[in-house]
Amino acid sequence: MSNTGSLRPKHMSSKYNPQLNSEKIIDQIIPLVQKILGRSSTNFDPERTTLFEQLIPLLQHSDDLISKEVINDSRIKKYIPLLRPAFFNEQMALEKHWANLLIDAPQSKERIREFPFFAAYDSSSSYIYHSIKSLRPQIRKILYAGSGALPLNPIMMAQKFNVRIDALDQDLESCELSKKVIRSMEAGGKVQVIHRRIKDF
Repeated sequence: MSNTGSLRPKHMSSKYNPQLNSEKIIDQIIPLVQKILGRSSTNFDPERTTLFEQLIPLLQHSDDLISKEVINDSRIKKYIPLLRPAFFNEQMALEKHWANLLIDAPQSKERIREFPFFAAYDSSSSYIYHSIKSLRPQIRKILYAGSGALPLNPIMMAQKFNVRIDALDQDLESCELSKKVIRSMEAGGKVQVIHRRIKDF
């Protein structure tokens, strides 16, 4: 998953408490991180997903000062290098899980709206497109690297802006799943999946 904008799932907003100070937030983050790091499977893990859904709003406080205090605290900083691969595994597993759900769904265009990060992708796809257009007004085709098993940014850009997308990913399983998702979302005419590393393109 690339450039999801705000990572806060849409259904987590009601659990977010802006009154928490940095110390209270850190006290909540540490046990969540420890539990996440104890679940290292690359397969879809609903309990790990729930832990990330609890963690992300704590890391994205509406007060930038508090957010910086939390991220820069030594108790949190030591976990960041360990959280990056854990979050990558979570993204990959969650995308593949939802890709399989969409492939089998009779109304995939409606079902995708239940995806926790749907609103973030809806926003980021527009941001990416307009950022590219500001540099190159005449867009014929976009190369999107790291599209994953659930290529929502390429699909949304193609559908909203009538542009052709080459969706690139180095993971073969993700590419095969994304082809099926694209067909189920009726975007096959505009989004082409390519199994290749960006440095070899």
